Amino acid sequence: MAVPLAERFAHVIATDASAEQVAHATPHPSVEYRHAPAERSGIRDNAVDLVVAAQAAHWFDLPAFYAEAQRVARHGAVIALVTYDLLEVNATIDRTIRDFYASLTWPPERRLVEQRYASMPFPFEEMEAPQFFMRNAWNAEQLIGYVHTWSAVRTSGTSDFEKDVRAVWCDEVRPVRWPMSMRLGKVSS
Repeated sequence: MAVPLAERFAHVIATDASAEQVAHATPHPSVEYRHAPAERSGIRDNAVDLVVAAQAAHWFDLPAFYAEAQRVARHGAVIALVTYDLLEVNATIDRTIRDFYASLTWPPERRLVEQRYASMPFPFEEMEAPQFFMRNAWNAEQLIGYVHTWSAVRTSGTSDFEKDVRAVWCDEVRPVRWPMSMRLGKVSS
């Protein structure tokens, strides 16, 4: 999310608790990457206009993260908790993906993503969030590679899924999209 934000903001500070994630981040002249947990960002007080947690808030110590957001946010700043649903391709492929997804054992935090963060406490003046999508164009191998990044796949394997996807996907490059959801609010610092 850091690079798309850098297209609209002069300076983006992107933090991640994983040094490996930071090491693999996409370089951008307007993005400053830091190895730090969201709950202790190291950002100075009253420094930011927007606090974004992209597909990560379900892993946070939320009271500590919200306190950190209050600390670093300027008066009138916005906070956004962003998450996305399963990707969508077409009815046949979507059914294959959803069946495989349902067969996996997910950590309990995944339920928060499935609920689009709606059940999470959110102690901010809530604002209406727009509906939007992430989009890409992939072949079957790219989809399979993406599925291998899912945390629940590490303990399950994907051999039947891979065979099923290749059978319905063929050799085409297809448009894929992820419906995105957002809890959006005003930080009152």
